[in-house]
Amino acid sequence: MRIMTVSILLLVTAAFSCASEKGSVHDFIVRTMPSSVRVSECDTLGHFALPKPYSVPCVKGIFQDLFYWDTYFTNAGLIADNNLEQARNNIECIAAMIERLGFMPNASRVDMTQRSQPPYFAPMVDDYFRATGDTVLVRKMMPVIAREYDFWMTERIAPDGLNCYGHNADKEYLLTFFHDVSPRVGVDPAGPYSEMKRIEISGHLLAEAESGWDFNARFERRCMDYNPVDLNSLLYLYEILMSEYNDMDGKVIEAGKWKERALRRKNLMNKLMKDENGVLRDYDYVNRHISPIFSAASFMPLWVGLADETQAKTTVVNLGRLESRNGIYPCEPGSRDVAYQWDFPNCWSACVLTIVQGLDRYGYVADADRIADKYLGAIEKIYAETGQLWEKYNAEEASVNVKDEYEMPGDFMGWTAGVYSALLARKNNKKDTL
Repeated sequence: MRIMTVSILLLVTAAFSCASEKGSVHDFIVRTMPSSVRVSECDTLGHFALPKPYSVPCVKGIFQDLFYWDTYFTNAGLIADNNLEQARNNIECIAAMIERLGFMPNASRVDMTQRSQPPYFAPMVDDYFRATGDTVLVRKMMPVIAREYDFWMTERIAPDGLNCYGHNADKEYLLTFFHDVSPRVGVDPAGPYSEMKRIEISGHLLAEAESGWDFNARFERRCMDYNPVDLNSLLYLYEILMSEYNDMDGKVIEAGKWKERALRRKNLMNKLMKDENGVLRDYDYVNRHISPIFSAASFMPLWVGLADETQAKTTVVNLGRLESRNGIYPCEPGSRDVAYQWDFPNCWSACVLTIVQGLDRYGYVADADRIADKYLGAIEKIYAETGQLWEKYNAEEASVNVKDEYEMPGDFMGWTAGVYSALLARKNNKKDTL
């Protein structure tokens, strides 16, 4: 396990004595979240103009751009805290990027336009719609959702009819990316690789960056060879939501087309992705086998409502393979040749929220309560010790002693704040209904 960096140790020591004076975690989030909002009124060197103020993951330091899937989870907290204006601003900014480029890149930076991230735009719109009843916004965003969907269905489609992660990079970018990123997965950039092999390795790593899980053991460093269960679950949700929205507008034929797409995807996923227990897993369509790694992504069919009751039950039976004393691992523990950061013992907020909400959706409320309480407790403990939030945490220790591929940023808000607020609101709402 990676040893805590000196900078983190110093920060912990300095913050410990004063954290108790700063109030609750939620007070800190409400007070600090406005400091993570930025404005970009015109294109600048390397950065895109955005029409509204937008949320960034960190108050200062790195991650000062609008990041794609991070923003979904940030918005979950903004909506929970009734900051609907900023939640809508973030939607408008992502929509502007999709309208401009045809997809939402990893972040609102030119050097990240070679890949997207997991497509959460449609559920982001839907969350806002469910909170506000704003049908005007839904109708405005429907063409944007359809345009992004077309990107995935033309640029990221595998021969078996399901979707995969990929990239839009040229040779020069891939060679540079290989040199910069390969050490994160234990590949020596100065090793005896031909140019063609470097491009091949880099392409898979760039696709894995598009997955958001950069980097992990799920794809065996061959990300482009896989139909990821989370990606295809998300696109199923796009199809279901677009069917519902068209039906809402009385466009019965168009609604039917979207519903047919969803049914086709569901059938394909059930045909190709089931493991020996009936759980949906990432599928290697090149070698025609299920990923050897069980991961939190297998709970995405519950989150989007794709799983039937039997599949949901079977998936929940396997929850213990990911659950730890203080949270959820992204991938079940096992032998690895590389210390990936999207792996045990780390806990990532995005996995926690989707698992909790997926469990809730199928009636496994006690399991959802337990996972949510572990997350809330861990964040509160770490805040008490350090005086701030962090990008991820150690799910065994409830500490910042994490596996890192880069130095973990402090001064973090983003999805940690968003998921904390969303799960706290869930807990408080349950109390109010008792």
